[in-house]
Amino acid sequence: MAPSVSQGLKVTLFVSLTLVTTANIVCMNLSRTLSPGEEAASLYYSSTSVFLVELVKIMLSIVLLFVEVGSISNLVTTIQIHIHPESESGVEFGVERHIEAFILNILRCTDKLCFPYFCWVGRSFKFWIRTGGPSQMARYSEAVVPAIVYVIQNNLSFIALGNLDPATYQVTYQLKLLTTALVMRVLLGKILSAKQWGALFVLLFGVCLVQLEKISPFESTHLKDSSGDLTQSATLAPITPRSDSLWAGISATLGMTFCSAFAGVYFEKMVRSNSNSNGATQSPHRAMKPLSDLGMLWIKNIQLYLFSCSSALLACAIQDSDKILANGFFHGYNTLTIVVVLISSAGGTATALMLKYLDNIYKNFASSMSLVLASVCSFFLTGQLYGFKFFLGGFLVCTSLFIYQNASAAAAPKKLSQPYAPKALSMHYPDISGANDGSRA
Repeated sequence: MAPSVSQGLKVTLFVSLTLVTTANIVCMNLSRTLSPGEEAASLYYSSTSVFLVELVKIMLSIVLLFVEVGSISNLVTTIQIHIHPESESGVEFGVERHIEAFILNILRCTDKLCFPYFCWVGRSFKFWIRTGGPSQMARYSEAVVPAIVYVIQNNLSFIALGNLDPATYQVTYQLKLLTTALVMRVLLGKILSAKQWGALFVLLFGVCLVQLEKISPFESTHLKDSSGDLTQSATLAPITPRSDSLWAGISATLGMTFCSAFAGVYFEKMVRSNSNSNGATQSPHRAMKPLSDLGMLWIKNIQLYLFSCSSALLACAIQDSDKILANGFFHGYNTLTIVVVLISSAGGTATALMLKYLDNIYKNFASSMSLVLASVCSFFLTGQLYGFKFFLGGFLVCTSLFIYQNASAAAAPKKLSQPYAPKALSMHYPDISGANDGSRA
């Protein structure tokens, strides 16, 4: 179950994630929109922006962890303990040495970053093997699972978008709103009431209407980051699927819905684990105070983002290595692109807090609300008009949130205003000492 927090904090987290996701969608669309006279080749490579998003998430988590532990020495010690502790052979990983090497490589090759970074990864991997790193993989096993599942999800997205028309893909992918509830039932034991299930079906119908209204003759390829949210897009031509490829596309999309649900719920379970009854995790070093729940959350984020960053770097090599080597890693970047990277990174942190104190279902509600708000923003920014389906879908999304929240409040255990306290039993014995004396007298 989610930690007990105030209703005000829950509302703040929900509104924050909704606004950050809305800003991310709006700024991303603007950054991928070509100005008159521009060519598609002038756009930045989406694979490099995804890698930078994951990298900034690691840096942001380290900064937040520093705020929790209070000093640089405690930060380095905490990273050594939880990220890569002393190996069985007695040789330390040397976190400071590799952070320094990483920073030097970035400063040395700001524009031609790709090849030197690959060399640095290779040297670090050899050092990791030599110092007994594989024996420490159990500490990372939790973070490996959602990272691998997100890689599978991204690969399935290429199959789905290559075999389905945009409308079928968008409608089918929204089934993740229901599969998330099913996976939460299996992994977290969360049971929804009939009203809550009804609210999810209303949400599904509303989001489908909004998506169908927004679909244009040209659709986008979606890449997911480590939080499972939309990150970047690349224009594709409309697809007319054959009957045999239709089922392949639908199967891939259904696989994506379960991958998205499983990775999100698994990460939710991961960020809520490893806390003791006092709300802190004991540190192996006696000189350090126990880490709080938030401190362990940032540790879990760093572990997850390390693997996501590695997979994003691999995607750069597979998809755009020739373009990166020819034009540079930061080709097409401008101020708006940097804003997109920063907002996406903040969205990852907001998502982690949402999963810590609420759950994946509320995260899906926030994402659905952001679709509606982003469409409203695009109306004021670009003058794009929407029809009846959009307004009906937006109304159903808002209504479903109201229904779900009321059903959740009704299903919550009710607290007594004045808890029952049984009265202490009092045994009255007759005072026979004086009475007996008088009677005998």
